[in-house]
Amino acid sequence: MGIVVNDSQNLFMLQTRSNSYAFGIDNQGLVRHLYWGSRINAMEDFEMPELAEVSTNDPVYEITKEEFPVYGGLRYKEHCLKDTFADGTRDVAYEYVNYEIQKNEQCEELVIILKDKHYALVMELHYKIYEAYDLMERFVVLKNESTEVMQIEKLHSGQFHVPYEGLNFRNVHGHWGAEQQKFVQKVDYGKIIFENRRGISSHNHNPYFILDQDATETTGNVYFGALRMTGNFSGAVEQTQYGETLVQLTHMISHGILSREKALPHRKFSVGIQQMDFRQCPTTCISLQMIFYFGKDFVRYFIIPGKQPVLM
Repeated sequence: MGIVVNDSQNLFMLQTRSNSYAFGIDNQGLVRHLYWGSRINAMEDFEMPELAEVSTNDPVYEITKEEFPVYGGLRYKEHCLKDTFADGTRDVAYEYVNYEIQKNEQCEELVIILKDKHYALVMELHYKIYEAYDLMERFVVLKNESTEVMQIEKLHSGQFHVPYEGLNFRNVHGHWGAEQQKFVQKVDYGKIIFENRRGISSHNHNPYFILDQDATETTGNVYFGALRMTGNFSGAVEQTQYGETLVQLTHMISHGILSREKALPHRKFSVGIQQMDFRQCPTTCISLQMIFYFGKDFVRYFIIPGKQPVLM
C-alpha cells in the first residue's frame, strides 16, 4: 500500500486498500493518466505508450489523457490552467522536473514538479494517500518565481478520467424547505456544467461528483470525488468521442464572482483540495466512508473540546 515508483520509466502508482491510481511521464514530458479503478498490485502491468497522431483531425494533445491539461497548443478539451503572463502570452508549455515523496503519521504524499519552458512558473501536482480512510486526495500549487505579476484566469486541481461512456452523474438540487433532493442525470456527448455562486454549499449543487454504471444502494461500480472546502465552485463532466468520461472541479476563480486571481511575484497559490476514490460497492459505501473521514479527521479541528456553557 502507498506510493510505488518506476524510476526507469517515470511511472507512478498510488494504492489504497481498495483501488489503484496510475500515471506517468511520456516521451514529450506530458503527465498522462493511465488507470483509476480496483486495486492492481503489479507495477509491471503498466506501460506508457508513445504519443502518435491518429489523424490530422485528432491532435495528440486532444486525444491523450492528461492529469493536468493546460491552455495552449492544439488542445480543445477542458483544461486545468489558463495563465496570462506579464507580456500577454497565454499559452503554457510545461516540462517535467522531478518528484518528491513525503510521509507523516496521517498520509503519504507524492509531489510531481513541473515548470514552464519559457517563463518562471512552477506547477506542483500533489497526491495524498490516507490509508486509514481508504481515500486519495489531490490539489495543485502554483509558484510565480518571476518578478512580475501573472493573471490566473482558470485553475482546476486536476482532471479525472473514467474509462467508460454512458455513466450516471449524481448530485442534489432543491429549494427552501425541500433541500438536498438527489437527482440522476445520464452523461451523453456534450458537457454538464454544475456550479454554485452563493458563497457556501447549497441546495442548488454541492461540490462533489458521483459517476456510476447504474449502481444501486446494494450493487455497482462508483467513481466519486469531492472538494474538501465549501464556497463558490465550478465543475464539468464530459463524455468524449474517445470512449471515456472526464470530470474536474475547482473553487471558482473564473466564470463568476471571482473572475481572476493574481499570482504575485515570488508567491505561491494553491486551489482545489479534492478527495477521490473508486468503489466496487453500493453508493451507501461512499456515504459511510466520507462520514468516517470528516467525522474523525476533519471536523474535529473545528470542535472545541470539553464542556461548554449553555444559554437557557
